[in-house]
Amino acid sequence: MDPPTTPEPKTNYEKGEHYLQLSLETLEELSSLSKDERLSESQKASFDKAYRASKTLSEETIKIRNKLLPPKKSFHKFLINLFIRESRGKRFYKVAYENYSSIRRTSDDLNRTLVSEIGALLGEETRTRETKGENRTQSWFK
Repeated sequence: MDPPTTPEPKTNYEKGEHYLQLSLETLEELSSLSKDERLSESQKASFDKAYRASKTLSEETIKIRNKLLPPKKSFHKFLINLFIRESRGKRFYKVAYENYSSIRRTSDDLNRTLVSEIGALLGEETRTRETKGENRTQSWFK
């Protein structure tokens, strides 16, 4: 039996591309959550502001990624681009990761806000049902 092969380490560009895709997916999630009608107007405004800022960061990250893909015209330019591309790749990865982390935190905050409000609503419904159930039970024993 062959031992499991480990995948080769990803390049900074591939890591950056991965986090950029995660950022874009999370940005879509944040957009839909920030429009939830259970949020107050101030919460909607706050999360909308965070969404717009995150979208701007994502657009900047895409611009950085696009700069990494210039055509290679000569061997000399290829060698120079190789070193520049590596340092830009590290920057792209760093920016993409930081952008994803920021968007994910905002989305998680919004989810916690919505879940706590749902929990509060469910708690009130449960208390109401329990109260009604106690009244029925008490009336049966009278």
